[in-house]
Amino acid sequence: MKRLHLSNKIKTWKERHHDSLSSFTTGFTATVLGIVLTFGTTMWYERKQKAEAAEALVESCLSNMEVRLNNLNGVVKMYDRQNQLFSMATSMPLDSLTDAEVSELIDLFAWQYNLVVDHSYEKSFSMSTNSHEILGSFANVIGAGFEYLHEAEENHQKVNDLKKELRRSMIVEKQVKFDQNSMRQFVMATLADPLFGYFQLEYMQQERSVRRYQHYLEYFIPEARRLWKGEINEDEFWTKTRERWE
Repeated sequence: MKRLHLSNKIKTWKERHHDSLSSFTTGFTATVLGIVLTFGTTMWYERKQKAEAAEALVESCLSNMEVRLNNLNGVVKMYDRQNQLFSMATSMPLDSLTDAEVSELIDLFAWQYNLVVDHSYEKSFSMSTNSHEILGSFANVIGAGFEYLHEAEENHQKVNDLKKELRRSMIVEKQVKFDQNSMRQFVMATLADPLFGYFQLEYMQQERSVRRYQHYLEYFIPEARRLWKGEINEDEFWTKTRERWE
C-alpha cells in the first residue's frame, strides 16, 4: 500500500511537472514568436517607408532635372538668336538691321541671362545614404545627371561673367546712353574693339560646352526615367547615352 501511495505521488508530481513545463514551453514559444513577429513587422515597415521615400526622392530629382533642362533649352535658344543677330551685324551693312534688332543685339550681348536653379533635391539626394543603398546602381544615374547639369550651368555662368566684364568695359566706363541715334555707333565701336574679339572667342568656347551638355541631357534624362520604370535595362541605358555623348 505504501509503495502504491508513493507511486501515485510520483506520478502526480510528474504530471504536474509535465503540465508546468508544457505551459512554460508554450508561453515561452508564444513570447518568442510575438517578439519575432513584432520585430519583423517593424523592420518590414521601416524598409517599406525607406523604399517609398527613395522612390519619392527619385521622382523629385528627375522632375527637378527636367525643369533645369528646360531652362537650359531657353539658354540655347537665346544663344541661337544672339548668334543670328551677330551674324547679321557682321555680314551686312549695319543699317540693314532695324532699330529693334540693333537694340536686341545690344541687350543679348550686354545683359546676363540668369538661371534660377533649385539645388534642394540635389542636396537631399547627396545626403541620403538610405536612398543610395535602396536604389543601388541607379543612384549613379541620378548622380551623373546632376553632375552634367551642374557643368552646363557653370559654363553658362561663365558666359554671364564674360558679358558682365564686357558691359563694365564697354558701357559703364564709356558711359554710353542708348538711344536710336547712338545704338548703331555703339555696336560698330564694340565690334571693332579688341576686348570684344577676346570676349567672342571665350564666349563661343563656353557656349559650345553648354550646347553639348544640353544636347546630351535631352537624351539622358528621358532615358533615365525609362530605366527607372524598367522599360530598358542598365546596359542599354549606358550604351545609348555614351553613343549620344560621342
